[in-house]
Order: sequence, then structure tokens, then C-alpha cells
Amino acid sequence: MAKIQYGSDHSVRSLGTKGEQRMASKVENVFAASRFVLPEQRELYLQIKEDEKYVERPSIDEDEFSEMCFRIYESTQYDYAVTVKWLVPSK
Repeated sequence: MAKIQYGSDHSVRSLGTKGEQRMASKVENVFAASRFVLPEQRELYLQIKEDEKYVERPSIDEDEFSEMCFRIYESTQYDYAVTVKWLVPSK
């Protein structure tokens, strides 16, 4: 399977199986396949590609959750700092 590479001049190139560069085929580049793409279609396609980059929320079992609760409680009792990182949905 060839990998697609986008150049700084907005050209689309594909790396072949042996690493050589070749121009990407129209199948690999959706926008080159048709002469006219509506802005709504392009926007929807780019939004779908962005949505694929979302990081899913990690699943935490009951033991891990109780361990985190204990650490937070313990930090309040013995007055030491705890760093908490919230999951922020990101692309």
C-alpha cells in the first residue's frame, strides 16, 4: 500500500512500495478525481477526516477508579500536592 504525501506546493505525491516517489492516482486524491467539487462536499470530507483524529476516552475499571479516589483523599489528609489531568476531547 502506497502512502500519500502532500508537498508544500500543494502537490500530491505517493510513495511507492520501494520508497520511490510518483504522482498520486486520482483514487488516492479525492479532489483530483473530479473537476468540480462543491465547497460543502469538500468541507464535509475534511470534517470527516478531522473526526477520525479524535482521541477516545480511556476506560477505567473500578479498581483504578478507587485507587485514584484514595490518592486524592490521601493528599487532602496529609497535605501534599496531586496533579490531575482532565481528558479534553482533542483532534
